[in-house]
Amino acid sequence: DGQNHSILDNCHVRVTFATNDERTAKRISETLGTATELKSQRNYAGHRLAPWLGHLMVSRQETARPLLTPGEVMQLPPDEAVVMVSSVAPIKAKKLRYYADSNFKRRVLPPPVLATLSMQGRYADVPPERADDWSGLAIPAMPVA
Repeated sequence: DGQNHSILDNCHVRVTFATNDERTAKRISETLGTATELKSQRNYAGHRLAPWLGHLMVSRQETARPLLTPGEVMQLPPDEAVVMVSSVAPIKAKKLRYYADSNFKRRVLPPPVLATLSMQGRYADVPPERADDWSGLAIPAMPVA
């Protein structure tokens, strides 16, 4: 995608959500590409008061349309996302809410219990402090001018 986008250019999978930024929405819309839409148009020719005496002409026209316009990207529902995988058509997906899905609720573990050392007020899980080259140095006095 060009200069200053080296991270995005090398992502195999991109997941996008509704955005509040118009430039970002435009970029997502352009990345998604276009789809062909078939539009039908009917024209009636003949007497206005007797349409059964007239002619009916139906024409179909193929037009290109963005898969999602920038406005549609900005208005994506909060439970939807767009998944773009390299060499695969974009996927409009529903977000999985692990805390609301019974299959995933039981997999959620409680937060770990951190044991504190009452004497030092530190957590027992914290690694010990390491000595470094700077801790023992005295701070030189700054001359006052």
